[in-house]
Amino acid sequence: MIAMAADAFWFEPRSTVVSEFNVEVPAWPGNTETLQVVQLSDIHVDDVHMPPERVRDIAKRVEGRKPDVILLTGDYIGGDVLKGRKEFGARPLRSPENVALPAGAATLTLTHNAGQVRLPLIGAPVRVVRHTEDTADGYEVINNRILIVTRGLGSSGLPVRFGAPPQIMVLNIKPGTTAKVTERH
Repeated sequence: MIAMAADAFWFEPRSTVVSEFNVEVPAWPGNTETLQVVQLSDIHVDDVHMPPERVRDIAKRVEGRKPDVILLTGDYIGGDVLKGRKEFGARPLRSPENVALPAGAATLTLTHNAGQVRLPLIGAPVRVVRHTEDTADGYEVINNRILIVTRGLGSSGLPVRFGAPPQIMVLNIKPGTTAKVTERH
């Protein structure tokens, strides 16, 4: 039990992984080269669990990949920063919830909140969004729609991670005949 607690509260929160996926999008222009997108989410910068030094280390890892696009998809500031430290100019940020698309168009949606804890055989004990279990592998394809979900980098609430290490998401987006996602190893 002590080993599990040490892993969940100390080792795993500091064990950032890179997950790389090939993403084929039918509506993507057929004559374009693969676009490499890095998604960083749920950074939750604070003085204790995600200090500036750790953010710089993550930035160096991303910079070394030389991506075409870097997307920051939410929850940038956390901990004591939101509890009265106004020098950061913290304010809530929202993503559009409904996007009108032409008939037959494929969509690629990037989001966060895949969770910080995934127990063996049970999955996530807390489900922040309805796709928590469907996207345990980082994605779900429904019809011609692709939903990419990252575990994020920081932590919200307790600084704990178990079975869900912090994640840098790398997406190699290219044209395809059907919506498809495969993990690169």
